[in-house]
Amino acid sequence: MTQKEQQSNNLFILSPAVPLDAMEAAAAVFPSLAKPLQKYLRATRQQPWHTAESVLNHLSTCLRLGLAPRAFLDRYLSYQPVLQGNREGNVVSWALVSDISVSRTISNDLNFLLRNGDLSLFVTVAALPHINLTEQVVDPKNNKFTLRLNSETSV
Repeated sequence: MTQKEQQSNNLFILSPAVPLDAMEAAAAVFPSLAKPLQKYLRATRQQPWHTAESVLNHLSTCLRLGLAPRAFLDRYLSYQPVLQGNREGNVVSWALVSDISVSRTISNDLNFLLRNGDLSLFVTVAALPHINLTEQVVDPKNNKFTLRLNSETSV
């Protein structure tokens, strides 16, 4: 046995590849990203909404489905500026401004205004798409194509 083969055998003996399920792989990776992610969530004031368990479950799902790292991070990336104030504080009253009764006629493209002091939010209601997927099984025996050449066709 050559020295190179012996080294590769020693590496295999020292660190055999053990298959992990998605949750085990997530648990192995989680400690290396927990502290930076927690720091980011604290800075963007999102920490109360993302527990360590929920992050671990999301990481496990992303690994199980083979998603890109960006797909994992998108849940936590904040594209809006951070609002100042306590999000977990008292209930805040908003005034709903609309020329029609919004509570009974909520529909697609409905617009109304929410006001709280100097802050106003313009809201547009958008219907979520409904997708109906059906599966059709095609019999491979019946799904064949035939190429018929007549004598006038040059090939």
